[in-house]
Amino acid sequence: MTREILHWTLQTIIVAGGIWLFLRFVRVTRGSRLIRGLFLTVVVGIVGIWALSRALGLGELEYLVSRAVPFVVVTFAVVFQPELRRAMAQLGERSLVGRLISRSREDSLARIARAARAMAHRRHGALIAFERESSLNTYIEAGTQIDARITARLLESLFNPAGALHDGAVIVRKDRLAAAGCFFPLPQEADMDPSHGTRHRAAVGITEESDAVVLVVSEETGAISLALDGKIRTRIPEDQLQEALEEWLEKRSFATEEKSKRWSFSRDEVFAIAASILLAVGLLFFAHQNLLVTQDYFVDVAAVSPTDLRAPTANEILVVLPAENQRLLAPRPNERFELRMTGSRAELERVSKHLSGVLTIDDPDWRGGPLDLARVEWLDDTWMLGIETAWGQGGAPELRVLRFDSREVAIDRTWIPLDISAMDPRYVVDEDSITFVPSSSVTVRGPEPALAAPEALAEQLEFEAVRIGEDDVGERRYPLRLTAASVERGFELIDEVHVVIDVVPEPRDIGTISADIAIVSFDPERADEIARWTLPPNLETARFTIQTRGLFDADADLGTPAMLELTRTIRQAVERELNVYVDLAELPPEGGGSSLPVRTSWRTDLLSMLDNMGLDPPRIGTFQPLSVRLDSDERVLLSPKNP
Repeated sequence: MTREILHWTLQTIIVAGGIWLFLRFVRVTRGSRLIRGLFLTVVVGIVGIWALSRALGLGELEYLVSRAVPFVVVTFAVVFQPELRRAMAQLGERSLVGRLISRSREDSLARIARAARAMAHRRHGALIAFERESSLNTYIEAGTQIDARITARLLESLFNPAGALHDGAVIVRKDRLAAAGCFFPLPQEADMDPSHGTRHRAAVGITEESDAVVLVVSEETGAISLALDGKIRTRIPEDQLQEALEEWLEKRSFATEEKSKRWSFSRDEVFAIAASILLAVGLLFFAHQNLLVTQDYFVDVAAVSPTDLRAPTANEILVVLPAENQRLLAPRPNERFELRMTGSRAELERVSKHLSGVLTIDDPDWRGGPLDLARVEWLDDTWMLGIETAWGQGGAPELRVLRFDSREVAIDRTWIPLDISAMDPRYVVDEDSITFVPSSSVTVRGPEPALAAPEALAEQLEFEAVRIGEDDVGERRYPLRLTAASVERGFELIDEVHVVIDVVPEPRDIGTISADIAIVSFDPERADEIARWTLPPNLETARFTIQTRGLFDADADLGTPAMLELTRTIRQAVERELNVYVDLAELPPEGGGSSLPVRTSWRTDLLSMLDNMGLDPPRIGTFQPLSVRLDSDERVLLSPKNP
């Protein structure tokens, strides 16, 4: 492990060192931004396209890119020959030791700030550029070279509107006024603030091409601005100008100039070194990607008939069977199959996105065998170039093909398991009401051998349990589905069938009562007949059994003290609220007979009565939650009273 770390570290240092030296080389030239941009284009663009062509197997594009690199290098040298020659000369002039030796510029910045404030008050425009790491020698040579000590009076005189050099810029190198009357390029961007004049645009333009800091005094408004790195900040407060200059020049304290210079140098170099290391790591990673490795992938195996063709999904081998009545049995249910591939890392990275293919079987009598990778047609075979593929651990999946057929099967309700674990405990399933819609005869598709043995079909054809929920009451319909085990055996339901189940409140008998039978007439015109009739002594009372539906849990024990007390309360309420009678209005006219049916009614609303007892009625309205069943004679024979 330690040796591998040393191996990678040494390679990174070598590559990063070369990149860093190049960046140091181009940083001192006027065209450094353009050269760095071209350098990044070559590295990221050309190398990236070359890597993409390698990964995609685009041989022609890879050939063109590799042959174009020498021409790009020559073009680079020809186009930027002046800048490169100037940068090499400046490297000799600006040695590393020379850059570390500096003089104090605190007084110079104070004099420049004082001159800028004075020019701002008089509305004299000014443009002062501070040279830093990037050389401004090109502009110094094109202007009027002065190389004078910086004074406020000298600056004010140079930018006096009557002077010959007031339209150009002044360049400050270290603590010396290097040149005046210098002209800078205007910025490339066209979306600058329209209120900015030529001086502001020139300040932005030179900071786009170098790391210079530029001070601008507006001739129109007298406002002071600072520009850096292609950006400009306007209206710098005059009392904060010197501090802002120090900050923008990255020299906040000048007590020890050598320390400040070293800090500035080290910070710049840290960024360059970090960028070099990152780029080196990226290049080494690309090289590493092209080393040959072996990696395992996993695929699914599925089958379709010729009439149900579809595209395979990702990481799937789709087997196209020759006939509609054939099915592929899963080689190993719920298991994926391992593919072992050897190739470059860059090539193998694309495999997971394109690992899907089709195996077409043309022989209708084929009954199976190992899945041959050589016969698989991959949807995108470009990733296969240069990759060796073989089955991994477990070997090739064994395919088994069966002929399938359909037949009508009569479903017995005992085949359907019921899951009542979530059902409301006050309800029960009416077993006698279970039916199938549209019919109990369903078309089943499955392997021919199984369908040919009806006695074994019932064992292999399993249905999922019907789960009855808490809110399932009354007549409910549930779709009929096969279990996963039956599906794996190759069975499927062709017809859509529903099982119909009645979920009803549980009936419970809670005791008996006796009640007197009253003689009434609901026909006012026959009310006087009440005095003519009476009931025999043995028929004056009727016996009833009290029955509840859905008031108690189906498995509730009515013998517990609490249930006994509750049923006693219900019986008392029934005795109190139940009306038992015979209606003389039902007698046939003119002596047609004296036999009448026993009738019942409630004195109080039934739901109110249950609510008063704290009982929750069932949620289905087709059943009476509380009723009485007549146990004695349903009809009584009236006797006429003696005159």
